[in-house]
Amino acid sequence: GGCKSTDHNVIEAIPDTVNISQCRKICAETDGCEAFTFLGEDHTLANLCVLYSSCEDFDDDCTECTTGIPNCEPCKFSETFYGVCTVCSNDALLLSYAPPLSGQSSRMVLCDDPLDKTCQSAQVTLCPAGYHLCSHLEFITLNDKWNFSINKNHRPVGEIYCRHKSGAGHFTLGYNGLSNIFLNIDESMNCWYASSRPHSQCTATADGCDQKHVSALCCSPNPKCGNGAVDDPLEECDDGNDSDDDDCLTTCTWRKPESGC
Repeated sequence: GGCKSTDHNVIEAIPDTVNISQCRKICAETDGCEAFTFLGEDHTLANLCVLYSSCEDFDDDCTECTTGIPNCEPCKFSETFYGVCTVCSNDALLLSYAPPLSGQSSRMVLCDDPLDKTCQSAQVTLCPAGYHLCSHLEFITLNDKWNFSINKNHRPVGEIYCRHKSGAGHFTLGYNGLSNIFLNIDESMNCWYASSRPHSQCTATADGCDQKHVSALCCSPNPKCGNGAVDDPLEECDDGNDSDDDDCLTTCTWRKPESGC
């Protein structure tokens, strides 16, 4: 649908606009623009971008019209889960989305590189923007009701921890050795699949690129992480800073767990 034009709400109508994204950008850069309507290719005024100072009345009959506000990106229905737009990065596929839990704003998803070209140490680059690889505590807290299983050939990996002896490893699902991994079943703490962290954080590192078949277990930011207080149930530590060079990582989990690594 499209905004209805009233006496004074049209700021400008711009022809030959390439797409919705360009129309949105124009609106964002125009003083006083509160909404825009882009007319699609099948409209008689195709590729027209109309900028509005207000959009109090709406025309549902304009099927070739797309309306939005400047600071809101559209999201496909297939990418919307429980009202949240979730898109994996770098052309990764979104395999599954853990149902949200009451009282928890954090979300957990599973992203996978369909070409298996991403090193396990770089799996975080597949996560949605702003997400990180899930800590062990985040997984066992947020996986309730996650009715999804995945073959071990696409084994999910989470946070990279420093091992006690040397090197680093991912928190890795399927440590029990079964062929299918059920994501609603808690996993014990481990640093199974070798990976890498900067030398300043671990005594030695593996190359972290021999398990490209894995998938990325991704969590959205915990809004309480970084406030300097340890908040249950998602935090093991919280030193109130944004450094990963100390014992407490920016995901509010210990860089070197007390056990399991």
